[in-house]
Amino acid sequence: MSALWAWITFAVVVGVSVIIVEGGRLLLAGRLSRHWPEVGRVARRCAAPAFAFAAVVSASTAMPYPHMDEHSGEIVGHVMRIAAVVVVQGQWGASRS
Repeated sequence: MSALWAWITFAVVVGVSVIIVEGGRLLLAGRLSRHWPEVGRVARRCAAPAFAFAAVVSASTAMPYPHMDEHSGEIVGHVMRIAAVVVVQGQWGASRS
């Protein structure tokens, strides 16, 4: 039963982080963009990478590593770190082109 709760906690953490990013995006693209028009443009442009980064970081943090064998936990942790770097580099690479 504890493994089920670990995965439920994992799903809740990822969901909450995505909801927080959406709230920030709505605040920046809505209310604050009336005062600072550039903020809305930046918020819309960075929304997808922000959602991806929030999901990857929260998933990596909440991953139930104790319920995995040692080798799988190491592999999943390494893949999560690589995914976080790829998400950030993907955004920076897109803004340079």
